[in-house]
Amino acid sequence: MNANSPFLANLDLSAGKAFNVSNNEDDTTGDNINLKGSNGSVSLPGHKITFNKNAGISIDNTSTLNLIDGTFQTTGTGVITNPGALEKTAGTNPFVTDLAIVNSGLFQLQSGLLQINGKEPTKNSSFNQSGGTCDLWAATTLSAKQGFYMNGGVLQTESSNALGHTSSINDGDILLEGGVIKLNVNNVDGTNVGVLSSNKALTIQGNAEYQAKIDSTNNTADRLSIAGNVTIGGNAKLTALSVNLINGKVKRNNTWDIISSAGTITGDFATKNLAFNDGSGDSYTGALNGTKTKYQLTSPP
Repeated sequence: MNANSPFLANLDLSAGKAFNVSNNEDDTTGDNINLKGSNGSVSLPGHKITFNKNAGISIDNTSTLNLIDGTFQTTGTGVITNPGALEKTAGTNPFVTDLAIVNSGLFQLQSGLLQINGKEPTKNSSFNQSGGTCDLWAATTLSAKQGFYMNGGVLQTESSNALGHTSSINDGDILLEGGVIKLNVNNVDGTNVGVLSSNKALTIQGNAEYQAKIDSTNNTADRLSIAGNVTIGGNAKLTALSVNLINGKVKRNNTWDIISSAGTITGDFATKNLAFNDGSGDSYTGALNGTKTKYQLTSPP
């Protein structure tokens, strides 16, 4: 599709077809784009596609859509529904979309910033995940202006940098009611741990689980670094995972910060799986520190 090529009916792309948009002008569409076994990319540096009415994009479980550069604007309440693969692999500028994302497949932010201004109606969030994976690579930012909501699947970060890198979910509150948090998943046996930051508030409740890795050789650990308040409740579960054991053991008399807040942290996890798993039979203590700004794991002396 090139500039000035609007369509007013559903655009269905079947298996083996491609949906590639590379415009040098703005464009308008009047109805839905349905990828059904087809793959595509959108590269619109400095330009936008406007979705009229309540049109949006549907990506089935055999399709992939790559948002490289550009803007999706809507005059209605359209969303991007993704049981397949939605990614941003490159692009010199942020990709901005007024279409909220409803994810049950693979969402992968490999590069830069993806800014979601819109809101889907179910949980009034910019990003709503019921299953699948939200995968944030090193030094990327997902800007969910109307909030990030997850009740299933996995929220994970990745880093190929030896020192690790922060990934961010910014600009809207984060509500986790299900699913699993896994930071820096591609370094499960090394010293690298992950940091997921946010400039807003975080709530972990329902059946959400946080699997936090600690490095037994020093004080580094996976960390949720939150600028706003943190609330923990419901049936939320905390699981501690040890890496770099010392002679097969966890280091004694050590403390790891796995959640930090510039505000305050309230509540606690309902279930804690804090065993050392080093044959000692011992376990960590998991609790807030005295200032209620850090949630810490502590090993006994």
